[in-house]
Amino acid sequence: MPLRRDEGVRRPSGFRAARGLAGVVLVLGAASAVGTGLRVESVRGGAVREAAERGVNTTVEVVVKGEGRVSDKGVVIVEGRAVWVGLGDGMRVRTPVVVLARQEGWREVESGQRVRTRGRLAVPDRGELLGAVVLARGGPQVVGEAGTALRAAAAVRDAMREAVRGLEPGARGVVPAMVLGDTAGIGAELKEEFKRSGLVHCLVVSGANFSILVLVVLWAARRAGLGNLLGAVLAGAVVLGFVLVVGTEPSVLRATVMGLIGLTAVCLGRERQGVPALAAAVVVLVLGDPGLARSYGFALSVLATSGLLVLAPRWRDRLSGAGLSRRSAEAIAIPLAAQAAVGPVLVLLSGTVSLVAVPANVLAAPAIAVATVCGFLTAAVAPFFPGLATLTVRPAGWAAGWVISVARAFAAVPYGSVPWQQGLLGALLLVVLTTALVAAVRHRAPRRLIAAALAGLAVAALGLRLTAPAWPPRDWRLIACSYFPIKSSCCPRGCCEEGEHVGFSMACPLGGGGGGDCGWSPAVGELGGS
Repeated sequence: MPLRRDEGVRRPSGFRAARGLAGVVLVLGAASAVGTGLRVESVRGGAVREAAERGVNTTVEVVVKGEGRVSDKGVVIVEGRAVWVGLGDGMRVRTPVVVLARQEGWREVESGQRVRTRGRLAVPDRGELLGAVVLARGGPQVVGEAGTALRAAAAVRDAMREAVRGLEPGARGVVPAMVLGDTAGIGAELKEEFKRSGLVHCLVVSGANFSILVLVVLWAARRAGLGNLLGAVLAGAVVLGFVLVVGTEPSVLRATVMGLIGLTAVCLGRERQGVPALAAAVVVLVLGDPGLARSYGFALSVLATSGLLVLAPRWRDRLSGAGLSRRSAEAIAIPLAAQAAVGPVLVLLSGTVSLVAVPANVLAAPAIAVATVCGFLTAAVAPFFPGLATLTVRPAGWAAGWVISVARAFAAVPYGSVPWQQGLLGALLLVVLTTALVAAVRHRAPRRLIAAALAGLAVAALGLRLTAPAWPPRDWRLIACSYFPIKSSCCPRGCCEEGEHVGFSMACPLGGGGGGDCGWSPAVGELGGS
């Protein structure tokens, strides 16, 4: 007899779940492909891209998206949307562009303004969802002001900058950065110290800012007797207003959508679940703006949040079980989980692994919370009560001063970051090593072995630091040449005047004149020595 399927036997629930998950993935993949295709066609198939491919010099009107930022090379970068180009008799367009300029006036443009400039249109880097890069030849001419909401946001930023004028120089730049993401007042040296110490995330608006803001608003609403529903609605309005002030950076967008999903759950009386909210936020944002899929800032934000939601609670419980208090365990687990999650992406970016980021974040965390809360209060009152703002910003300045001290102390730690294999291979190697370490520390014998190895490495690093000769040695000059392209080595005698003793720590360039084959420039100065 032929075998027949027993209709009373049902397939396992796991199979149905897998089938449903596969269906969702296929639908989202198709939607993402369609959205990406439409976006790519809109930026690459228009008149602006055609003009960029020909390198046309023309007049462009751009609606600014966010304030201009300055690169390490002094170039002002302004993102926006081209709405008119002077091609032919002039035509209306709607194409995302980036303006690159060296004129100081570009630093003063504000979000929402419509500015006119003349420049050359160039093709952006491959993979950028931009119609063109505008190489501006002159300053911006404002031909249209921003809307009321954006002008109000600019007034908040200006009032905040005015309120911090009485603080110490370092805190004067760090407080607006921690609260509003405004890094205009931070010098290159201080920013580098924050990078080396693993505290650079303090200088951008992230989910931590939103979490603190939402908690403060919900707490105030409950104290006022407004209830969960009105408190959540009020918190949502405050979050949207905050986004207007700080701009739409990738981490801001992720935190905004995730926060609004969580507040919706509060309004509906449902349990807030972090991982589904994060997944929903990522799906919504990537479908709306496919360019976020290749944004390092967005990836770091999502991975850090994933580490806090998935790894931090488990590691906190294990540390608590090992004898630490719950508060101490949480203070260690949060930065440890975030660093473990973002480490592979940081390796892709810098090719280094930080050894001081976790202790630096543990020491800085209490001050970060104080600076953020007092900074929010200052930003809220500064446009209306400037005198009161100078008082409320004082605790934020003290807290920021502590964070700066921590950043400088850990940035100066010898071998605080170690070189690592850059690229995908290095990232995968770090993932494997991190996973192996997490698995090993669960058992007593490997845990003791790892602790002994780390102690030995610390002693070796300290000994090397104390016994290694200083650089540059006495009576040596360190000369860096100023022309490119470079080659890997050159003869020091060919680059030096007679009688000098020169040590090179970097390559000398080809061509250019001067002594020998190095083409060196004697105007670069010297370090140390006599």
